[in-house]
Amino acid sequence: QDDDTSDRKLLPTIFERKDNKIVIESVYTDGQKLKADIIDNGQKKCLWFHYSDNYKPEALNADAFLIYLVRYAMIHDRNIVSKVPVHYELLNSINRLLIPAMNMADRNHAKMKVSAPILAAEDCHQAAGVITGLSCGVDSFYALLNHYKTGDKNLDVTHLFFFDMFHTDINHEWETFNYCQKDAAELGFSIIRVCTN
Repeated sequence: QDDDTSDRKLLPTIFERKDNKIVIESVYTDGQKLKADIIDNGQKKCLWFHYSDNYKPEALNADAFLIYLVRYAMIHDRNIVSKVPVHYELLNSINRLLIPAMNMADRNHAKMKVSAPILAAEDCHQAAGVITGLSCGVDSFYALLNHYKTGDKNLDVTHLFFFDMFHTDINHEWETFNYCQKDAAELGFSIIRVCTN
């Protein structure tokens, strides 16, 4: 009987599946940037958010990076596994509301799941305010006006942020940010600019 080992090597390995996941390994700060070391389908990467000195995070968790990574994971057919704890409410909302809604909106988005340890009660800091993004688009104004002077301190927006994915320098002069800053001031808000890679 012939040895067919060499022929088997040429056959497609249909039972092997790539490790399609993004792993959030750690979250830390260097003073001006909140960083996460991740492994994306076997490749190590560092993601970061650059924020102004006035708004440094009180606690290090993976919340911001989960929000940042969900759409990317759906486009690239990855699950997200975080070794860093997250808030229960966020994890639940992403898995039960956001992902199904994004699947319905675009059938090209892969079905995926986020898994992570839950922050212990003693690590859940009481929020000092309620924040929403402002891009000067319809969606951001809708979110803001639905949470503006409602009379409920748990829902009323206290801070606005501008998420800049186009400039890595937080001091870069940008016309769009200037428009948002002007609109925020007219409504009585300061605006926090966050840059990211």
